[in-house]
Amino acid sequence: MKDKDLKKISRQDLLEMLVAEKEKNSDLQKRLDVTNEKLYQSGQQLFGLESKLKEKEQEIAELKSRATLSTNAVVRTVNPQNASQELNDIFENAQRSADQYQQFIRNMTDQECERKLKSADEYAQKLVKNKEEFFASVQKYIGLLNDDFPEFRELMAETVKKNEENG
Repeated sequence: MKDKDLKKISRQDLLEMLVAEKEKNSDLQKRLDVTNEKLYQSGQQLFGLESKLKEKEQEIAELKSRATLSTNAVVRTVNPQNASQELNDIFENAQRSADQYQQFIRNMTDQECERKLKSADEYAQKLVKNKEEFFASVQKYIGLLNDDFPEFRELMAETVKKNEENG
């Protein structure tokens, strides 16, 4: 809005515009708070997934240990020439499967986290931009009102006092 246009607007309309901008800012702040909470919850979920991944890795290590003990017992009772090669093939396949599963979990967790962080960052940047624009327009309105209407200062002081009294 141009300065000329602002000078033509009544005090009441300017105050209403100021109140509307304040409400808009409050709504944007609430949305930012919700986004921050969602980001925090995503971080907590990520932490939980990492904990589960560590537990699974420990289980895999334990199973490998048990499998090695079982393999040693089986190899002693079976023809070592054929049986040992077959067991080696089985455990190599099991190891490859376990490694692929671990990598899949890591990739999924990283990608999901990056996506959520990117989305939250974009939203936060948008909110900050809107907040900056709001404050710039409010400062402009107040400056115009102060310049053109000295009694506006008194009105603003009364409004601030009433707002502080009402909590």
